[in-house]
Amino acid sequence: MSNSKEKKNTEGRINNRNDCFKRAALHAWKLIFCHPFTDEIITLEAPLPDDFCRFLNANEEEKT
Repeated sequence: MSNSKEKKNTEGRINNRNDCFKRAALHAWKLIFCHPFTDEIITLEAPLPDDFCRFLNANEEEKT
């Protein structure tokens, strides 16, 4: 009988895609907006969080 709370198997792979995220799985890698006072165009970029990378890597492994 498997333990449904177990998140990784003995190889450290993710057993369930839902196990990757302990939060809402939302990420904006790039935001662009006009500053309300200066009218300057502001661009912000952020790399993918670690949990997103683990999720994407787990999906790639499943395809191969």
